[in-house]
Amino acid sequence: LWIGFGLRPDLVGHGLGVAFVRACVEFAIHKYSYRGEFIRLGVATFNQRAVKTYERAGFAPFERTVAEINGKAFECVHMRKKR
Repeated sequence: LWIGFGLRPDLVGHGLGVAFVRACVEFAIHKYSYRGEFIRLGVATFNQRAVKTYERAGFAPFERTVAEINGKAFECVHMRKKR
């Protein structure tokens, strides 16, 4: 299962990140009745605050890619965690 989400900018930096990520993961698992082994996400490598939050939520990097986001190319890291 690949998930995508974002925290409202006015809520960033208030210590809500890990709980938000965990809630999004649980929502996606239940919404899609997911029974697979891994939950995956992708994040631009420049977004180190998000990368650190995902690591604290149990995700680990497994691949680097280049992705187009809003018409610009960015290095991204794909991360995953066991379900």
